[in-house]
Order: sequence, then C-alpha cells, then structure tokens
Amino acid sequence: MAEEVGIVMTLYDRVSPTLKSIAGSNKAFDKSLDELEASLKAYDKAQTELVGRSANLKKAIAETDVKVRGGPEELPQAEGRDQQGRAGRRH
Repeated sequence: MAEEVGIVMTLYDRVSPTLKSIAGSNKAFDKSLDELEASLKAYDKAQTELVGRSANLKKAIAETDVKVRGGPEELPQAEGRDQQGRAGRRH
C-alpha cells in the first residue's frame, strides 16, 4: 500500500504544475478577452459617434448644394452682398 501511495504522489507532483500552468494561462486569456471586449465597446461608441457626425455633415453638404444651385440670391454674401442682400463696397 505504501508503494501505491508513492505512485499516486509522484503522479500528482508531475500533474500539479501542469494544471497550475493551465489555470494561469486560462486566467490570462480571460483577462485578455475582457480587455478586448472593453476596447470593442469603446470602438463601437466611437463608430456610432462618427456615423452620426457623418450624417450631419452629409445633410449640411446637401443643404449647401441646394443653396449653391439656387444661385447667388440664395447665398446672402455672394457677389459682394451683405446678409440683408444689399450691395456692398468692393475694395
């Protein structure tokens, strides 16, 4: 029986460091996944903000395009005119 205990202890001693190594690797992997998830959430937030800004800029460009195509009367400062549409002095 003492020999069987010795064999079991030897096997345990050889397996134990491997299991500890696997457990440590698993914890490190979990931490990496948590960090990746956090960075993905930050990226998603930034992406959402950029998409919103892009939509606003596209809308502003479309509005400006309509004004430009409408001619100088649509643009208050075109052709040397002030905001009320009065002709100003040219330098």
